[in-house]
Amino acid sequence: MSAARQRLEHNPPADAAERTGRVDWGDDARGRPVEPVQAEGKRARENVEVTIELAGFDDVATDDAELTMLETHRPRNASARHIERRWKPAGSVQQVEVPPGDHVIVVARTGYRPYATMVSVRRAQQRIRIAPPRLPLGAGERADELLRPGERHSFVDSVRTFLHHFGYLETRCECRPDQICQHVEVALRRFQRAFGMAATGGLTIGVLRSMHLPRCAVPDVSTSGTGEGSRTAAAGAGEAVSGPGGTTEEDPIVFSANHWDDHELTYRKLGGTADVTNEWSMIRAAMQSWADVSPLNFTGTTVAPSHLEFDFRDPSEDDYPFDKGGSKDYNTYARGFYPGSGLVEFDDHEDWGDLSLEATAAHEIGHAIGLRHSSVEDSTMYPYYHEGWKDPKEVDIRGVKSLYAPVVRRDGPFISYPMWAVTATGGTDTVTIDLGRPRNFLAWGVITLVDAQIDLDRDNMCFMDIFEVDGVRTDWRAAQGDHFGSPSSPANPHQPAYSGRGRNVMFRLVAGHVADLEIGGYALVLVLDEGVD
Repeated sequence: MSAARQRLEHNPPADAAERTGRVDWGDDARGRPVEPVQAEGKRARENVEVTIELAGFDDVATDDAELTMLETHRPRNASARHIERRWKPAGSVQQVEVPPGDHVIVVARTGYRPYATMVSVRRAQQRIRIAPPRLPLGAGERADELLRPGERHSFVDSVRTFLHHFGYLETRCECRPDQICQHVEVALRRFQRAFGMAATGGLTIGVLRSMHLPRCAVPDVSTSGTGEGSRTAAAGAGEAVSGPGGTTEEDPIVFSANHWDDHELTYRKLGGTADVTNEWSMIRAAMQSWADVSPLNFTGTTVAPSHLEFDFRDPSEDDYPFDKGGSKDYNTYARGFYPGSGLVEFDDHEDWGDLSLEATAAHEIGHAIGLRHSSVEDSTMYPYYHEGWKDPKEVDIRGVKSLYAPVVRRDGPFISYPMWAVTATGGTDTVTIDLGRPRNFLAWGVITLVDAQIDLDRDNMCFMDIFEVDGVRTDWRAAQGDHFGSPSSPANPHQPAYSGRGRNVMFRLVAGHVADLEIGGYALVLVLDEGVD
């Protein structure tokens, strides 16, 4: 055990603030993981065997071509576990088992431009014929680009809808709906950069996959505000999904929208699902995952209003907000609304006995407590569905702790408080020091321990900053820190101290990649006003 963890466990401050929260589990037996309990009488839908005939592929070697089949629409309660299938065609005729529904098939062949088409699978033994045009790749052309800027295809209208829905295309232009115009090109580049793709501005196979892989319905980019109590789709302030490490234009470390003013949150149930019998146990487990890494407490209530509300939306409802199992435009499972609303909705067209409800709820609760999407692929706040959503990662923990810091009351004139960014705290520690009343002060931090777990590299950094004063971001990176990477590392510039006036001073201590290093230090405040409360 490292020295940092020993100190954290055995020598906390005498009046240490609670660093973790709790969940009111009601009559549930508290414990994770919570496995879904299937409702009686449910029967899984079976795949059907179809024949796919590829015209002109008789002479194609197995290694020279690849087929990708993306399911774009599923019947109600059909399995969503195999949205994407890939295989190497052996000749021109393929026998494959696929679920009923609508699909996009992408044909990629060495030396030729890829081709995509929509197909519908309705019955077993169905025969589907595809005749990809043989268009040789030119010099410098990309083998994954289906359509280039300026080109036209009926798919482009769906691309426009996708980019507009998730905030990348801000307004509907009056250009041809089937053409990658300059507005769509800019939006595609923006989307591609956000998810680490080559920013070509064209429709690539990667973009087409992203349109149809299941994801959260919340936009990645803000196109409108979220006023108090707003029930419109949540959209955080600022740029696109945060980059590696949780970067945004506002703050290079944390991704966030607004947040609740209280650490004591209430939740209530509006409607359930017939797919499983223990949906509320899984939702409580998702709340527990956030309580374990933050000072938030979640208490159940039956009285409105509550901070968080959970509902399952049926396709028969007049204001049903989802896509009934996917569409040619996008494929969403659930959505969460930011603080001021706190509503979390699940698409009851999906089979929640087949999907991880706990993982989906953990992601949407992240929105309901104020977190935006992250482009870190294994994070809970990554917009695309994966079962790892249910366990907040380092970047998620950094985000929630930057929104909700434990509060300790300290009188002046000199205040010292220990902080630990170690594995046990998820690589981030935060604290708000309450000075009792508005005061003039100097604030700074000292990092006293850097404990390397393995060899340090360019991704590693550590810093302490004065993050907020009375809820307002300081835009300073005050006090100590170090970085082991490029000059543009967010831990590079450091002011010696922060001078200001206020009552609540929030400090943040961060270890970049806590698996590599753990750090400890002290938050320090010198009160400049005379007298002590």
